[in-house]
Amino acid sequence: LIERVRGVRVKDATGAAGYTYQMPGALSPQQVRDLIPKDILIFNWFWQDVRAKDGRGEPNDIEIQEFGFHQIFNNFTPAIEHWQRRSRRPGVLGGAPSAWAATNEFTFGKDLMHDYLGCINLMWSTHWTTEQELSKIVQSLMPDVRRRLSGRALPSEDGDPVIPVDISSAFEHAYLADMPGVNLDVLKAGAVQSGTLKFQVRPDAVVVVGTEGAERNPLPRESKPIPIGQDVSSIIFLQASAKPAANDMSYRYIHNFPDTADLLGWYEVVYEDDFVETVPIRFGVNILPWTWGAESDVIAKGVNPTSLDYAYAADAVKCGDFNGHPVTFFAFEWVNPRFGKRVKEIRLHGSAGFTNVKGKKTPSNAIVLAAVSVVKKRID
Repeated sequence: LIERVRGVRVKDATGAAGYTYQMPGALSPQQVRDLIPKDILIFNWFWQDVRAKDGRGEPNDIEIQEFGFHQIFNNFTPAIEHWQRRSRRPGVLGGAPSAWAATNEFTFGKDLMHDYLGCINLMWSTHWTTEQELSKIVQSLMPDVRRRLSGRALPSEDGDPVIPVDISSAFEHAYLADMPGVNLDVLKAGAVQSGTLKFQVRPDAVVVVGTEGAERNPLPRESKPIPIGQDVSSIIFLQASAKPAANDMSYRYIHNFPDTADLLGWYEVVYEDDFVETVPIRFGVNILPWTWGAESDVIAKGVNPTSLDYAYAADAVKCGDFNGHPVTFFAFEWVNPRFGKRVKEIRLHGSAGFTNVKGKKTPSNAIVLAAVSVVKKRID
């Protein structure tokens, strides 16, 4: 219906495989006014001002209104500009975010909570936040959102005791100098709590491993073992990455949704019968940088800012202050699938050679494990 989007009349085009064909342009404005019934509800896919070069932006809203249609912004996100003015335009009924991958907890949780919750706020509130404010609000809502999407409560939410674990046996001081940009002195020492989650943080005894990607990393890729020695309902890892990484949309890999989030590493959970479970650490799923919430230069570095919005499977925990900004670690609770079997120990591993959705090895990084707690099994 819009000539600035589709062009005028028929034009020649060539497909990716080299075939040539003719692409129809839009109807003329007169045809739209005279021939198209105005009780058709229009989904406006071309509202984004940031992509105005291909015919998008607010002029489309105006033309649809002038044609006499009602419209809904589709593929909608909270990034819309001038929402106050555009939402009041006659005929604008609202907006609809879109999902382009499987309808399941993982893809909705990993990719879409920022859009869904942010658009809900646009629709039902008159207080519209900045993008950075929205990220913090969305992250703070994740515990409740996870319960609603999964239909399950985590063991730490059921009233069982959360007990900190001593991780100092896995500390290796010699490698801390190999983490440029990470200042562990700003970590708050002692008890740290967020909701039902409790940790005991020792800045002089954190566990650090490196991920090796496009360049060599001097950090070790495997930690010493951290003893557990008990049957637990869950293990809670308080972790952060040294630097940002990538978390792309799930539809980039329809055949492999998890690998759209950079694999930074994993935990090996070793039971007393030597059976091993692995727990992936994926950027934007259960880990974000320790500077999350204070990343002022992320866009300039070429990192997709949406990959830093929130971590669906983890809770943000303030662990200190740095230059007036919070130091944030992310608490991820792994539920033990083998109730009744004692966990002997855990080890932290960094990934090597992970290839992202663009076919490139991700940059080297580091995983900082500040604390571990366990939820003791229920005995009554």
